[in-house]
Amino acid sequence: MVATTHRPNGKERIVGVARYDRARGTDVAEVAVAVIDEFQRRGLGSALLAELARVGRSHGIKTFSLIVLPENREMLDLLRKMGWIHQAKLVGGVYEISFELPEPA
Repeated sequence: MVATTHRPNGKERIVGVARYDRARGTDVAEVAVAVIDEFQRRGLGSALLAELARVGRSHGIKTFSLIVLPENREMLDLLRKMGWIHQAKLVGGVYEISFELPEPA
């Protein structure tokens, strides 16, 4: 999934990406989200993650997992705000987080 904006010259610019990789034969997928600095704290990460969850759920995924560096407070705060940190453990200097996807509305 890619989020873009248009530059004054009309060319598209990628400002955020999100993806998941489903573990074969399971209903679990590892997630990655990245938003460029100047577009952070504008709701883009939340929107990408919510849409990724919707798409994942529609494909039978029930749980997302991800690894977050302790200094990535923005991502940790985002996951807390969305109510998605249910299980997190600090392993080898990184947080291993997993959460069940919400049921479709």
